Amino acid sequence: MCKHKVVSLVGAQKTSLHTDDMLLLTNFILSSESFRTSESFSPICLPRYNPMAFLYAYVHYLNVS
Repeated sequence: MCKHKVVSLVGAQKTSLHTDDMLLLTNFILSSESFRTSESFSPICLPRYNPMAFLYAYVHYLNVS
């Protein structure tokens, strides 16, 4: 993500994320202060993708020098 826009998304070729799931993921990443200080893999449930499973999001903020 860059300035609230998705830059890259990696996943299975025949699947796609619903807009609601993308908004949920964006809010999850941008609202957590802890993501800004360290990288992490975090489980997240995306209900439109699969309400009975978790995906793991890799989150790492890049510093521009």
